[in-house]
Amino acid sequence: PVSFICNLLKNTFQLLTASPSVRMSYLVKVTRNLINSAGIASKCLTVPQPMAIVPSLLRASPRALHTTNPAMATIPEPYKWDESFAVFYQQIDDEHKGLFDGIFAVAASPGDAAVLDTLRGNVVAHFTYEEGQYEKVAGYDVAAHKAKHAEFLKAAGAVSVPVSPEQITFLKQWLVDHITNTDFTYKGKL
Repeated sequence: PVSFICNLLKNTFQLLTASPSVRMSYLVKVTRNLINSAGIASKCLTVPQPMAIVPSLLRASPRALHTTNPAMATIPEPYKWDESFAVFYQQIDDEHKGLFDGIFAVAASPGDAAVLDTLRGNVVAHFTYEEGQYEKVAGYDVAAHKAKHAEFLKAAGAVSVPVSPEQITFLKQWLVDHITNTDFTYKGKL
């Protein structure tokens, strides 16, 4: 087990520091070590279906691995707010639920301009309320958070009907990433 852990750490470091052209070979090494760890872990722990994600990693292209942002959250399917996105402020959580529902509605009716306009209105209202809340927090990086909102509004402003599948994925990914990487920074501070 000690040599296994050393190899895993060495290969993980190589994966993180390698050039894009050699990342795939290191990813295969790390993945093999993880598969082996499933066997070791199952002897030490109760692990239901260990390493279920490993086969999908092996099928991933080097380009996809290179362009994947490690800070990206998983897009839930079905696309619906759940407790993993909770910031524990009722109004903000309710607004986040509404944004999930709005993006889901756009995905279901990509040619409906009224549905897209409703989502845009809800986004603006949410950003306005949320900004008013975190502006009250001493030491909070208000400018950076507002800049992320402004960047999204600019990008989302270019979305028009019919909304493409790529644009829907962008909307979904942006929301889950923004909540988990940015909104979570004010948890417990408002």
